[in-house]
Amino acid sequence: MEIILRYLYSFFLWIYWPGMVIYIVFQFYTNNNIENSQKKQANFIGKIIMIICTYCLISGGIYQYTYHNLLSFIEYDQSKYTYIWCSIGIVLLEVLAFIVTETDNYSRIVIARFPVTKKLLLFLHLSVLGILILHLLLKAFYRVNFGIVIWRVELFLSFFIPIIYEFISSFNIMLSSRKEYLCVNNVFSQSLLISDVSHPYTFVQNSDNSFTISNGENSINTFPLKEYQIAKLKEL
Repeated sequence: MEIILRYLYSFFLWIYWPGMVIYIVFQFYTNNNIENSQKKQANFIGKIIMIICTYCLISGGIYQYTYHNLLSFIEYDQSKYTYIWCSIGIVLLEVLAFIVTETDNYSRIVIARFPVTKKLLLFLHLSVLGILILHLLLKAFYRVNFGIVIWRVELFLSFFIPIIYEFISSFNIMLSSRKEYLCVNNVFSQSLLISDVSHPYTFVQNSDNSFTISNGENSINTFPLKEYQIAKLKEL
């Protein structure tokens, strides 16, 4: 059991941790618990913690160990049940990630800048994970060996695709469920507006289909929007 948990931990660090870091560091999370504009960096502590943890993982050689550990997973034969339980674990991690994402999206309104690219990257991510799991199951039941080169490619894709996906996802317009807080995320640039009864949002469309959104005191500019995104924004 210890071996299975060690490999599952390695898969978590390799596939999911980098995407989590990108998600938390490169966008501002709007919610209904921000009390005032002084808390514009309400998730600043969370960002610092993620950066420090990632630095410790890299400088401590944990990621190098994780990579070599996952290479040995295929290079050296493991028990049948190790491959099976690791396959189940990866599926459960993906289901958990889906639940967290959907719960998160339910509490917010999000307009992505690159929705088609996001869907394509998500499809590629799920496809790579599907191939990786199939690889493990074939190794478990039939002792099929696809070779270390193919396994390296699978690890490479499973590492970088989620990073690119979360990076692309960091370009968005995010609105809290009560529509009190609106943020335009452009990776390193994160602009927040707060609205109340006396400071409603106003939208001015620019020539390039971007919008200037104001609450009467401050204003922020969005990225250019497509027609259906403009319709969604005007519904707000």
